[in-house]
Amino acid sequence: MPKELSPEKRRRADAIAKKIIEHSRNMLIMELRFMEQAVGLLTPEPYDGTICTNGRSLWFDSRYVLKEFRSNENGISRSMLHIILHCVFRHFIVSPAIDHRIWNLACDIANEKLLVELGYPDPDCKRASKQSAELAKLQTALKYMTAEKIYEYFLNSPPSERELAALEELFREDDHTPWYIQSPRSARSRNLNNSGNRDNNSKNSGGGNSDKDNGDEDDSGSDNGNGNEMSYSTQGSDDDDENDGGGGDESDFSDMILQMNDDDGGFDMPDSMDDIRDELEEMWKSVSQHIQLDLETF
Repeated sequence: MPKELSPEKRRRADAIAKKIIEHSRNMLIMELRFMEQAVGLLTPEPYDGTICTNGRSLWFDSRYVLKEFRSNENGISRSMLHIILHCVFRHFIVSPAIDHRIWNLACDIANEKLLVELGYPDPDCKRASKQSAELAKLQTALKYMTAEKIYEYFLNSPPSERELAALEELFREDDHTPWYIQSPRSARSRNLNNSGNRDNNSKNSGGGNSDKDNGDEDDSGSDNGNGNEMSYSTQGSDDDDENDGGGGDESDFSDMILQMNDDDGGFDMPDSMDDIRDELEEMWKSVSQHIQLDLETF
């Protein structure tokens, strides 16, 4: 645990950390113009932990920010981009039944792959090398390396506890705790059909996507079974697409955004659903559409 600061030192540290975050935002906008709108949407708020978001706030621990910035001045920019990708792909919209550890890992792996493709590899060369090796293994089984597909893959081929812990350590970049602070009735269902027991899920992990997996439709577009906007990914593995190694440039990111926004359907939720989450989902859907437009005209 970082050393506890006095109130005065904490205020000073928070002020410096906010300046670092602002600097990191500016760097991202300069380097990735199509992310400009997304980068400015999260409001920095201090807390005790590391760095995280719920889709509205960018919570940061100033001790963590200062430590990371001293280690590598681009580290916070990279962490922020990782977090923004969670928002763009609405990873924080989760079902109460979802396996938290597998979902967290799947989202982090998907984002880390995109970060590499966008020119933001992990600054720790040793860690980056290990990530690359694990991504290569997954790429042989999955055509589309989205969080949903990776999640389904791990449900069907669950790693051991030791393997899971090692992967979590390798790909973790931020704290996902805020994603799960919600009433179960107000949580949107991704309909990933997870009972919470990874070892018993391999036969029942389908997300209702079979209609898209059959026929002539592109496997990169999928529905979660309730008309929900999950069109940027599909479930399960892609053995028939093993020769497609995925992409490695901004066009792949553009394709993912386009697939995500193809479906105009919404989430069917109880009347008690939290209005803020509705607002956040619509906001980030709009942002992703804006990014797609920017990429198409880039």
